[in-house]
Amino acid sequence: MPYLLPGPLASPGNILQGDTWKGESTLTYDYGALVWEQLRHKIGDEALKAGLSDFIQQSSRQPGSPGSYADFIRHLKSHTNLDVAAYLEQWTTHNARIDLSIKQVAVQTDGSRFSTVAVISVTGDKDYELFTDLGYKSVNSPDWVTIPLSFSKRGDYSVRFTSQERPILFQVDPNYLVPQILYNNDIWPPSGPNNP
Repeated sequence: MPYLLPGPLASPGNILQGDTWKGESTLTYDYGALVWEQLRHKIGDEALKAGLSDFIQQSSRQPGSPGSYADFIRHLKSHTNLDVAAYLEQWTTHNARIDLSIKQVAVQTDGSRFSTVAVISVTGDKDYELFTDLGYKSVNSPDWVTIPLSFSKRGDYSVRFTSQERPILFQVDPNYLVPQILYNNDIWPPSGPNNP
């Protein structure tokens, strides 16, 4: 479930004072909900909700003076052991250039089940800690079945799973949780002149 920060921090007309605008801009405009979703996966629902609640309560006690980015980080940090500012730096210090793709998929019959290996490639301008899913659809199911994934370095990763029905379509990041530079190579089998 995505979270939107209500009030002054998310308002286009408010540039918060006393802190770097880049951090605030990234959390509200550049990657927006994608960064919130990555943070939620990292610290958990309860910590994010509690930190947001504390920040909003503090801001509402000071009418006309929106909370700062530093206040926001401090409230989040009070509910987790994570250095929230350091974690968010991967998104707030420069424009992320990430691409996820499926390089190969192999499906084999394993008795009455199907054994699948998918090779996921993570490329980017640097290493990022990412949370996403591998989704697949089977012959009899129009809905995505998802497998949670996390990556911390660029490279190729093998994802192995078994299913009762034969998977026929795969997509890395089917819920669009990662800010990617391309979304055209994350489906298998790839579409094209030889594979409509």
